[in-house]
Amino acid sequence: MKTKENIYSHISRFFVMNRHLSLILILATFAFGLFAFIATPKQYNPEITLPAFRVVTMYPGATSGEVERLVTNEIENSIAAIPGVDTLSSQSFSGGKSVVTVVFKIGTKLETSKTEIVQKMQSAIDPGQIGVGVPLIEQIDPENVPIMTLAITSTEVSPDGLRQFAYELKDQLKTVSGITNIEINGGHSRQLTVLLNPDRLAARHMSVGDITQAISMNDLRVNVGALEGAALNIPIEIDGNIIDGSTLSKLVIGGGSISPIYLEDVATIIDGYDVIDHHISLIEKQSPDAISNDVNVVYLSFAKAQGTNITNVATLVRSRLDEMKQHFIPDNIDVRVSCDEGAIAGEEIMKLTEHLLLAILIVTLTLVFFLGWRPALVVATAIPLTLALVFIAGYFSGETINRITLFALIFSLGLLVDDAIVVIENIHRHFSLKTELRTDAIAHATGEVGMGVFLSTITAVVVFVPMGMVTGMMGAYMGPIAFFAPVARLASLIVAYTLSPFIASIFLKEHVEGDGIERGAHEEKHSKFELWYKTLIHHILDSKKIQDRILIGVTLVVVIAFSFPVFQFVHFRMLPKADKEQFYVYLDMPENTAFGATDAAASRVSQIMLTDPNVVSVESFVGAAPIIDFNGLFRGSDARSFPFQATMKIDLTPVTSRTMMSEEIVTSLRVKLTSAFTDTPGIRLQLVEDPPGPPVLSTLVARVKGADPEVRGAIIRDMQSLFRGTRGVVDINSSLASGGSSELLDIDHEKLSRSGLSVADVVNTLRVMTTGSPIAIAHLESREDTTIVVQFEKSAREKLSDLSRIEMKNNVGVMVPLSSVMKTRVGVSPTPILHDAQEQMDLVTGEVEGRSVVYVVKDLITSLRSYRLPGGHGHLTSWSLYGLTFEDEITHEIYKIEWGGEFEMTLDNFRDLGTAMLISYFLIYVILVAQFRSFRSSALIMTTIILGFAGVMPGFAILDALSGTYFSATSMIGVIALGGIVVGNAILLLDFIEQLRTRGMGPKHAIVEACKTRLRPIMLTSITAILSSVVIVTDPVWSGLAWAIIFGLSLSTVLTLVIFPILYYRFGIDDKSNENAIT
Repeated sequence: MKTKENIYSHISRFFVMNRHLSLILILATFAFGLFAFIATPKQYNPEITLPAFRVVTMYPGATSGEVERLVTNEIENSIAAIPGVDTLSSQSFSGGKSVVTVVFKIGTKLETSKTEIVQKMQSAIDPGQIGVGVPLIEQIDPENVPIMTLAITSTEVSPDGLRQFAYELKDQLKTVSGITNIEINGGHSRQLTVLLNPDRLAARHMSVGDITQAISMNDLRVNVGALEGAALNIPIEIDGNIIDGSTLSKLVIGGGSISPIYLEDVATIIDGYDVIDHHISLIEKQSPDAISNDVNVVYLSFAKAQGTNITNVATLVRSRLDEMKQHFIPDNIDVRVSCDEGAIAGEEIMKLTEHLLLAILIVTLTLVFFLGWRPALVVATAIPLTLALVFIAGYFSGETINRITLFALIFSLGLLVDDAIVVIENIHRHFSLKTELRTDAIAHATGEVGMGVFLSTITAVVVFVPMGMVTGMMGAYMGPIAFFAPVARLASLIVAYTLSPFIASIFLKEHVEGDGIERGAHEEKHSKFELWYKTLIHHILDSKKIQDRILIGVTLVVVIAFSFPVFQFVHFRMLPKADKEQFYVYLDMPENTAFGATDAAASRVSQIMLTDPNVVSVESFVGAAPIIDFNGLFRGSDARSFPFQATMKIDLTPVTSRTMMSEEIVTSLRVKLTSAFTDTPGIRLQLVEDPPGPPVLSTLVARVKGADPEVRGAIIRDMQSLFRGTRGVVDINSSLASGGSSELLDIDHEKLSRSGLSVADVVNTLRVMTTGSPIAIAHLESREDTTIVVQFEKSAREKLSDLSRIEMKNNVGVMVPLSSVMKTRVGVSPTPILHDAQEQMDLVTGEVEGRSVVYVVKDLITSLRSYRLPGGHGHLTSWSLYGLTFEDEITHEIYKIEWGGEFEMTLDNFRDLGTAMLISYFLIYVILVAQFRSFRSSALIMTTIILGFAGVMPGFAILDALSGTYFSATSMIGVIALGGIVVGNAILLLDFIEQLRTRGMGPKHAIVEACKTRLRPIMLTSITAILSSVVIVTDPVWSGLAWAIIFGLSLSTVLTLVIFPILYYRFGIDDKSNENAIT
């Protein structure tokens, strides 16, 4: 019977008949696709629009409670009313500082959110509130994270000299197109330091106030007006700037004209560096057994402008550096690239591009084996055409090419040829029938599979549509998959209907006598296999007993497979750790630790790190914030600038030149550090690895919320003990004070007022005594402002008894010892008050080693379900995977323990992905019902998804047992995609069965014939999808997706070819009266 033409036949016929148009479209597609690939911005990670802001408000002199009540709460209430707020947290510091951090939901417009915050801040603080400063809004922007860092080192040039050269280098580089936010870290700024001697001050009846006033009043440059001349005005400008240290030394500060007192009489003026309260160094390993001393280093870092190509920007900077090394950079200064995200992105993109080309080669060879070289060539041309269309769509949609994009394309590659395989294989079959003219055969062959191809493509597309429901940063992180995978399938459908038939008309030969498609040995084997399969299906359909046995056996397999997660044969985690070339060590000493002691501990850590053969260098930041990266941006590493803190970046050998993964290296070094510092009380060490996905504060985070800080503190200490007793938890930390008592000073207000002094006098004097007080700017020839800082000499500020040596002058000129108006006591400095979602909280954090955080929290929840609040009078009232709630039986206060970090992100994403999976499968079912007009037939097709699951779980159980591989979020994405793939096989079968039955063939013969006819395209599409996934199984992050496709599709394809015919024959046919009809 002649096949009736449909829209798919007409489309293919149009492009076959209009050869010139088809040729122009092919050339244009290749040309524009190449342009789009080159012009589309390239970067390592996807661009994430995550509006986040930090609102900083000063309230000098206020306690943390006052800051919380009068500033933080008001700001939080205002911000919480803004639509789109995702998270809201804050810190209220004693001394008068409020820091409120707000993160908006992914996709919220940046300018809109910023405008909303600015408007809310205008009315957040009561203008009548005395002493509260204006809220300052700082934007937290991932786009401002540096993409490249230059290390400027020298064994001859001083730290301030290196810093001055860094400014000169900055001027040279700022003209490079595409760079922004150039920052300089390290070295020391020039400073004029006035070191006061308290004894000489007292002897001359001088106070700190006299000194600071004298300096500030004598460092002025003022335009005072002009003299009016007869013809011209004569401008008068007073230049009283301090221009050097000698001018400052000879400054008269008292004594009058008869016995002047010069500044040098009471102080030593030093023209040198700023106060040494931070140390940035670089220690490199010269050879496996030789460690160099740390060298003077200044870092220069910069970000890329939004929308620019990261690899192009990095290449331009490297080119400019090569030029400057010839004529600008001195021989005694070395400038090298210490971090280059552009190069990393370029290498990753190149590696993935190679994987893409390898996958194309594998798919092409597979097609040659099954179809012969001519049909394989026709199908293979669909790959570059489809990819070209994808890059064009990505370019006009504003997408970027990044590692997630390329993974999406590699994953999709085996699916890109599915439509072309089915169409070309059917054209190949029609040619072999010798019943039609060439153009008619192509049109009829395309029309015959057109609806099946369309439905299988649509089902493969709709599984990705609900992935837009994935919330948070993970949703944006995986966003390219939700865009590029569906676009690739739709593009392949267009090519299969249009250009593939045209190319087939040129390269495929008609099967006429003497000039047909040559059948080699492999073709004969395929035909024999098809006949064997046809016989097998016929035999199964003839025996109800065999059908029952097969159905029972498969049902048992499915049930057993679904039980694997329950019995923990399969383990879950967010994402496996990637093999990186760096990690960080966070060192926190007790909070009253002096800078020198912290520097010594950091040096000790660095030496231990460098004993490992895989470590090549250590970049150390003591008392100074490190150069921020994407992970550090969300960990708050930019605030790690206290004297008791150090942050060290540990640089490892390249991945290709070592046998250990970075995770194993970190584990080994953690043991060494823990052993080395067991005798150091109060020290806290964290080894922080770059996460494979979105950054989090810490892998394991427990937020303890409740009204009473004492109870919260007790719960935190209990949680720390619980963490220590849980297998796999390391680097435990908390928001509680790190121990160490402080000498706290209180003002005796009665004595102070009777002495004729004010609190401000005391504060200003103490500030000069401790940190030093910037008074003015010395106008020297320097690239930076040279600050004049007044401070007591070191011998007068080492111990509390030194207070008695320092005197203040009251309002009648009488000198009053500072110690006479102060009272001292020993105590612990107050810790900041933390908020999360406008509730008071404290934190306990930890890293997880050798386990998934999922099972760590599972163990913790099990223990906490029998936990009693401190004092034993509080019980558990409710719990969920997100946290537990307790009630104090006496006060009836509620206390909550909420999980954060990677575990919270894991729950959110598996919840979102599970929801997306259910919605996508529902959409598939709706599409099938719309096409086949049968609930029952559509439901039978959906059973093939269950067959896919039956392959995934045993596969991951094997991987778990052999290599500890987890079922991750990428595995879940593979499962979602698998559903769209496997139903396509059943659709091809059912669509052709229905066509054969329409032509009058009985149901049994229709099933058998459809199985034989569609065996090859089903096997081919499945094999190409499986083999294209093989190339990414070595990637630690994306291997989960690949294995899900490989295991699920392998089993489901085999079972579908057997189970679906049985199910359709048993349950999909109402009338079997003519089941033996052949035509």
